[in-house]
Amino acid sequence: MRLLHGRRPAGILEETVARSLLQGGRGGRGAQSRKEAKGRKKRSKEQERSKEQERSKEQERSKEQKRSKEQERSKEQKGSKEQERSKEQKGSTEQGGNSMNLRIGENIRRLRRERNLTQEEVAAHLGISFQSVSKWERCDGYPDITMLPALAHYFGVSVDALIGMDQMAKAEKYDEVNRLWKENNRRGRHQENVVLMRDSLRTFPNDSLLLVQLSTSLEKLDGTKEEKAKYLRESIALQEQILRYGEDSQVRSATQYNICFSYWKNGEQKKALEQAGKLPNLYKARENALVFFLEGEERHETAKAALEPLAWSAELHLSILAEALGKPAYLEKAQEIRRLLLGHGEEDSAGPVQERRQNEPRDEKRG
Repeated sequence: MRLLHGRRPAGILEETVARSLLQGGRGGRGAQSRKEAKGRKKRSKEQERSKEQERSKEQERSKEQKRSKEQERSKEQKGSKEQERSKEQKGSTEQGGNSMNLRIGENIRRLRRERNLTQEEVAAHLGISFQSVSKWERCDGYPDITMLPALAHYFGVSVDALIGMDQMAKAEKYDEVNRLWKENNRRGRHQENVVLMRDSLRTFPNDSLLLVQLSTSLEKLDGTKEEKAKYLRESIALQEQILRYGEDSQVRSATQYNICFSYWKNGEQKKALEQAGKLPNLYKARENALVFFLEGEERHETAKAALEPLAWSAELHLSILAEALGKPAYLEKAQEIRRLLLGHGEEDSAGPVQERRQNEPRDEKRG
């Protein structure tokens, strides 16, 4: 077709424009699609990086929380030990207010409850808020010294009794009695200990520890056969009293063990066997439970303290096997176990196995 004046006919021009527009539209959509795909890929990578960063932060937070808990636990243990030491120091000090603070809150609560009084009634009598009385009883604070006479008069006691001076004096006397008993026992002064325990039980009636110490001292007294039998019967009666009424779990546990030997010595074999059968086996020992729950230094010390009774128990049973089977090799094993557990051998042993079998249970009062 001929062009007129250098121009294409209208139909050809429209067709060319339409084709161009169509091709341009396809190319534009393709570019746009590629751009969108690239954007989606970029966003996906950014999301993945964001998730990875979040996971990393979460792990770091978890580690930080774990460290924080461990530090908090360590602080609590340290604080608990510090509080315990502080209480012991306060209990032994004789300096003015420090001793007073130990008992006054406990005594106000005890005296109020014995008289069926409320904190509001006590507060109303003193012209103060009941929150103040509550604070005293929690030992978060203490009454002003000028209030002590009014408080003592209200409860019908002396000021000394209110602040606990009598209780502290008794506690000091109790500690001194037990210290003296241990010293006499170490020196073999058993008759002196019998007198000491009988006198002390007038001040501290039915005290389980004093009763068990009297029982031990009685069985160590010298005398005629009849006298020793009398002492043994009294010892058994005291131990049975502890098992019926005693509240100290450690003393009761020791007594449950010791009374087996007392029954046996008294010719009551059936009772001895019956009582021995009620005792827990070696697996149920106190130390075996404690090491599961304690942490840090306390756990270490408990495990260390268990080695001595473990060595004694192994030595006891191996010596019995050596006798029964006529195999001295068992005694060698006992000495080897002692070396492994305690770090010393035959030359450092506490004494012959037979002697320890006879004496140690009564001396140690194991609980």
